[in-house]
Amino acid sequence: MQSLTAADLLRLWRAVVSQEYARQLVEVADSGVEVIEQLAEQFAAAAGACGRTVAQMFILPHSSQEYPPAAGAARATVTLSLSRSTAFDRLVVIPRGRAVAESVTDASDEGAISVLTGRRYLVTAPVPMLPGIAGPVAYTAEAERIGDGYNLPAPETLTRWSNEPTGSGVGGEVLAGNTFALGTGDSLGPDHVGAYLEILGGSNAGALRQVVAVLGDGLVSLDSYWTLTGTTVGAWIAGEPVTRGGSTIGTLVGVDGSTVAIDSTATLAAGDVLTGRESGATVTVASLIASPALTPDTLVPWQLRTLTELGIAVSNEQSPTGGRQAWLDELGWERMIDRSPQEADDAYRERVAAIPDAVSPNAILRAANRVLAPYGLSAAFREPGTPTWPGMFYDASNPALGSAFDLSTAEASYRLTTSLRTYRAFFYLVVPAIPPVAGAAIAYDAESPGMFNAFDVLGSVVDATASIHADYIYRKVIDAVRPVVGGGVQWELLVEE
Repeated sequence: MQSLTAADLLRLWRAVVSQEYARQLVEVADSGVEVIEQLAEQFAAAAGACGRTVAQMFILPHSSQEYPPAAGAARATVTLSLSRSTAFDRLVVIPRGRAVAESVTDASDEGAISVLTGRRYLVTAPVPMLPGIAGPVAYTAEAERIGDGYNLPAPETLTRWSNEPTGSGVGGEVLAGNTFALGTGDSLGPDHVGAYLEILGGSNAGALRQVVAVLGDGLVSLDSYWTLTGTTVGAWIAGEPVTRGGSTIGTLVGVDGSTVAIDSTATLAAGDVLTGRESGATVTVASLIASPALTPDTLVPWQLRTLTELGIAVSNEQSPTGGRQAWLDELGWERMIDRSPQEADDAYRERVAAIPDAVSPNAILRAANRVLAPYGLSAAFREPGTPTWPGMFYDASNPALGSAFDLSTAEASYRLTTSLRTYRAFFYLVVPAIPPVAGAAIAYDAESPGMFNAFDVLGSVVDATASIHADYIYRKVIDAVRPVVGGGVQWELLVEE
């Protein structure tokens, strides 16, 4: 069954209203027909949501379903586009995990305002914008949580950098090894990793560095990014180790044509040949655009710069896709079938769809007999109102019917009175008494040094029996039967002599 579309709903509207009324709204400019059209779009969206929800109540696919059946949880993904309007000469790296928020237009007393919906999407891998690159640069982001709701953002609504860190100080100090002391009373936390720190004065004025680690006690570690130009050969792999003369000196940040960015604490120079350890790609350095080196300095003013301040804009051309709730796992949970670690949807779906051997009296007997069969025993099922547990008369003239006066007879041993509540949902699982098993008891006094016996273990004479052995088997029967008994049904294990 296909969900109604906006076109279907508009045709329905035209069919039920006056044709002249509809013609004037559709053909006359500024008639206000947009109100009806947007209503059709809303109802179509609701119809599609209903169709998807109904389909996800099914375990297996079917030709009549418009949408896929239940599946496991998944986070929506979206392709975002980066561009920048300033600072074209600088390397800017969007760190993994940086969040982009959905921003939509809402109404207020003062007019249209931008509001956040609470949906956020996280960058899945570092995204470099090399010097000279204005964009757009495409990259993938993943929804912060699972669910279909994260598929909803419309194009050009993922436009706000979320929780951009801010801060400033005047008493900073540039230390060796690209370590920066923020100054007395100033500190940054883990959320500041990935933020950009600009040095506003002193010998390093204008330097822009990314915070790559928070060291504690007001100390942070700044990036060691080199940007260079050169002749590149081969296809580099983002993030791969970079070697020089066979020794690893850093990792690749990004490459665009002849422009390359390397994260390295080594000193690079023109003429160096750098090689990707995984790809085998090479670059012969022609010139250095920027080095990470900073001059030690004190009483340095500094300020954290947001991506917005650096002119980095973000947007989405298409809506996110792929977000799902864990409907298949929910249906499996209802049947007490949990997903195994790393189990794929298709394999789990087959297990959940398989009709369990449970609930029915025969299923209960099969579960019990799997335990008892190795001992040559079997269980019996007695349920009120059946021949195995019939009712009784107060005083029946026919002794075969059983009555309260005849309860001593063997035929009437299960003609027991019971409440209506018990009668409706109760049964006895009858198992035979298990006789003593030879060799199951503790040896009375074993002479062999390697054998335990009553004198060695307990220090006194013990006449051990096989009761522990029987109780163990009864417990195994109970454990086997419990999972296959229907919900709300009461039962007892009855040992029949």
